[in-house]
Amino acid sequence: MIRSLILLILLMPVRLNAQQDTLNRLDSNGRKTGYWLYYGNTGIKQYEGYFLEGHPVGNFKRYHPNGKISALMEYDSAGIRVNAGLYDTEGVLSASGVYVHQRREGIWEYFSATGKPLFRITFSNGLINGDAWRIDTDGKPMEKTVWKNSVLDGIQITFYPEGPVQSEISYRNGQADGLFEVLYPDGKKEISGQYAEGVKNGKWTYFKPDGTIDYELSFRKGKLLNPEIMDQKQRKSFENYDKNRGLLKDPQEFLDDPSRLIGR
Repeated sequence: MIRSLILLILLMPVRLNAQQDTLNRLDSNGRKTGYWLYYGNTGIKQYEGYFLEGHPVGNFKRYHPNGKISALMEYDSAGIRVNAGLYDTEGVLSASGVYVHQRREGIWEYFSATGKPLFRITFSNGLINGDAWRIDTDGKPMEKTVWKNSVLDGIQITFYPEGPVQSEISYRNGQADGLFEVLYPDGKKEISGQYAEGVKNGKWTYFKPDGTIDYELSFRKGKLLNPEIMDQKQRKSFENYDKNRGLLKDPQEFLDDPSRLIGR
């Protein structure tokens, strides 16, 4: 037994070295291969997972500097398509979706700190293309926007908490352009007007809840032509609504931080 113990102690460094040799290896072409556990120059773990011919395959983990998981990724055998879950610095899931050639593709979901979906956004080749939905904490739609190459281009629809449409506004190339309408909860019109290249233009009509006209305003390239129609109360209400239409913010700035995307 003593001889066996001595032999085991003598062999331990050899086994440890053999284990170490299986980590962070390069193949004959200088490409990463096998299992990598990478700490970088700082000594803080950055990622771990398997490589094949220089690209990740299978399950892969990335870490925040505080040691929390920043991403869980599942690569296909070619390292092209990746199912990804992205996590905040507390280790809470903040977004999930698919990368293709390192670009977002298909539907991505963004979550609150409590795990509730906040947004469902459609991507193509890394850019927002198609529908983007903003969702409340009860899972009900708050807003739908349409995008082309990460620029608003289509009808933006907002919803009342109870479900009916609250407003519709047309966008073209990132600017309000076309019909704008606000509806009462019962579906009757509250405001109806037109935008042209981002500014109000033409006749804007404001309705009472019973459907009759309250007052009308006329605009020319954003300038109000009949300000005498509006009393102080109407002007304040009008300006507040125009300021707080609640458009989805610029996606290029906020996509990696959903909490900023909703203005928290």
